[in-house]
This record gives sequence, structure tokens and C-alpha cells, in this order.
Amino acid sequence: MNNGAALFLGLLFAMACSWFAFVGAPQWQFGQEIPYTDEATGKVFPVDRGGAAKRGHDVYRQNGCFECHTQQVRQQSYRFSLVVDEWGTNVQQTLREFPEVSLVVSNEEVALPPVPYLLFDDLTLREAKDYQRRRTESGTQLRRVNHPVGPDIARWGARRTVGLDYLLDRPVMLGDRRFGPDLSNIGNRQPDPRLLLLQLYQPRLRNEDSVMPSYPFLFESLEATEENEAEALRHQGEFVKDGRGRLIAPKPEAHDLAAYLLSLRLDEPVFEAPGLGIEASDPESEATEEQSD
Repeated sequence: MNNGAALFLGLLFAMACSWFAFVGAPQWQFGQEIPYTDEATGKVFPVDRGGAAKRGHDVYRQNGCFECHTQQVRQQSYRFSLVVDEWGTNVQQTLREFPEVSLVVSNEEVALPPVPYLLFDDLTLREAKDYQRRRTESGTQLRRVNHPVGPDIARWGARRTVGLDYLLDRPVMLGDRRFGPDLSNIGNRQPDPRLLLLQLYQPRLRNEDSVMPSYPFLFESLEATEENEAEALRHQGEFVKDGRGRLIAPKPEAHDLAAYLLSLRLDEPVFEAPGLGIEASDPESEATEEQSD
């Protein structure tokens, strides 16, 4: 009897730990998240998708696009650069403090180079902060800039994805396989809706080696009239036609899906993941110090 009670309590404890790890902890971390408002600009992020993009989210889900595409950009570390925003007033003292700087000679006049001036690139956080500490006597103002690095960053987005990016998505479609490219930032990488529609109709028109399936049921065949030509797909300046010579035009569902893809952007910096070229704030920089070393 005692063994049975111990076994029951052990199983209950294991289930409780599993529930906390997979349900309780994520809810505690993200359940109270609300859209972020930038105090400087008043912009709100994320903004709920509306209209065509919201309908396109459903088309994306219904066609199982998440089976082959992810929406999660990973990041390995940060590197940092130092940019000069303002030189000191004493040129000779500035040159002693910054021997790496070359003077600009114009009409026999000698001056410091114009700002903003890239002083150093590809530094670790420790190197950047140490240089800033030792180079301030001349009054020169240095700015430390983030550079997220990693294979995903180089190919897909300017920063890694964070929980806030998915706050208003129902359901969230992260995906777990990349038979095709990650789509988190496709709205910036491919901002032309006409090319997206062409890709949906027949991917091999743009890339003969593409393994992406075509979605002809999102399109319709129309008679070659002047009115229909405005909506018809084009490839290399020519109309795309079916086997009977009729024009191919997108249905509303195709336009909705393209609008959803165009809404996928990683161009808004957030505290957890300041993007490429964003000034490094001390709280975030400290959080990434171990990654950058």
C-alpha cells in the first residue's frame, strides 16, 4: 500500500513538473505580454493584421505552408562597431587619443574626417566597452552599434525573432522544417507582390530547381481582354497563359496570401533583440556579453 502511494505521488510530481515546464513557465513568461509602445516615436509593435493580410493568415494555414517554411530567425551572437558622432574641439589632442584616424586634407587645410565616422568594426562587447572607457578625454562622442550575427541573420532577417513578434498571431505557425526559406522577414526580402504571386502559381518559372509545390487553384484562367490583362500574371514581360492560351490571374485568396507574406517583417527593433545598426543600450548589451565573446 505504501509503495502504491509513493508511486502515485511520484507520478503526480513528474506530471506537475512537466506541466510547469511546458505550460506554466511559458504562460508566466509570455502570457502577460502586451504590445510595445516606443516612447520616442509613439509607434506600437506589433500591430494587428487586418483585412487581406488577416485573411491571408488563414490561407497560409489552410494550405499547410508551415510544413515547409519556418518563421523563426535564430542568432548566434553579437559583434559591435564604434562610430564617432562628434569629434573633440582640440584636433591635436583628438589625434593623440585616436591615432587610427587619418586627417582630411583639402585646399591645404587639415581637418578631422566628417561624422558619422566608422572607427572600428567587428569588435566583441568587451573590446568595444574597453575602448570607449579609454578614449573619452578629448570629448569625442563614441556610439556603440549592434551587429547581430549568425547564418539565419545573414540569410533571413536583420534580427532574431522574439516572443513579441507572435503576440497577435492566432495560431502561431513557427514551423520546424526548412524545405523552403524562413519567411519571418519575407516582406522586406521580397516586397513585390507580383513576384510573390508568380511564385505561388509556378515556382519553377523563377527557379527551375525549386521544390516548392505550385498552387494553381489559387488562380483562374481569363479571356485575353484589355481589362483582364491588368490583373494577369507576367513573367519576363510576357503574359503567363494556360494550355488554351488564356491569361492566368490571381483569385482573391492568392492576393490575401501575398498580403500576409508582405506583412511578415523584422524591421522593428525590440528591447530583447535590437536589430542591425541599432545603438547598443547597456541593458541589452550586458545580456549579450557572453554571446559576443
